[in-house]
Amino acid sequence: MKRDVILVLLLVLAVAAIFFPIYKDSHGYFGSPAVKWSIDDSGHLTVSGSGTVGVDNDNEEQKPKYNALVMVLGNINRATDMELEKIDAIQSLTIEGNITEIGTLAFSALPNLQTVELPDTLEVIHEAAFRDSGLISVEIPASVKIIDRWVFACCNDLADIQLHDGLQEIGRDAFEGCSIKELRIPETVEHLGMSVFADCPDNFDLYMYPITAPKTDGPLINADKNITIHVRQNAQGYNQEPWTAYNVKYDLDE
Repeated sequence: MKRDVILVLLLVLAVAAIFFPIYKDSHGYFGSPAVKWSIDDSGHLTVSGSGTVGVDNDNEEQKPKYNALVMVLGNINRATDMELEKIDAIQSLTIEGNITEIGTLAFSALPNLQTVELPDTLEVIHEAAFRDSGLISVEIPASVKIIDRWVFACCNDLADIQLHDGLQEIGRDAFEGCSIKELRIPETVEHLGMSVFADCPDNFDLYMYPITAPKTDGPLINADKNITIHVRQNAQGYNQEPWTAYNVKYDLDE
């Protein structure tokens, strides 16, 4: 009897030795055991759990919990050839569960990542989270309050961006180099970072719904770019710098 038990245990260990590396190659923890990820054969990355995906700037305690994929996503210079192939294979992303924050550089440098689905529990997207990715469109849930600096910087194919009321702050260079030609800024936005639209296309139309001009840290776009800012007819504060450097039209409905 005891011998049979030992044989069964040995068989289980043998099977685990074969299949665990295969599972580990496409599954794992993302920052902490509260957040998990998996990649299927079609290049779809799914992240689930609760809390923060990856790490934010101030969370030094989580850094030792990095696994191979997080290290790759966080610092592409440390990637092996095999890991780079896995990065190149990621084409779509779904974040589900009770994720509240996307950490710094979490999904940066994913050249073929085109689409992303974000949960309505998300509140903060940290610095450079999607920088230099292949995104072509993104919808930011109404739950998001802060889009940090450089979040979508160098996403050269990103043309369609949907923002919703509830958003309060967009950091500097957040959309640098994107292909957007028009964008609606929700009325809840209170702050726009400097150069937030740097290197965006000419003839850029910005539809500003805040009744009071958001605070800014400086110019919103390159001096040599054309930008038309559409504001509400009773809007205030758009007759001051930096807004006066652009073509301001009071043509939005009340």
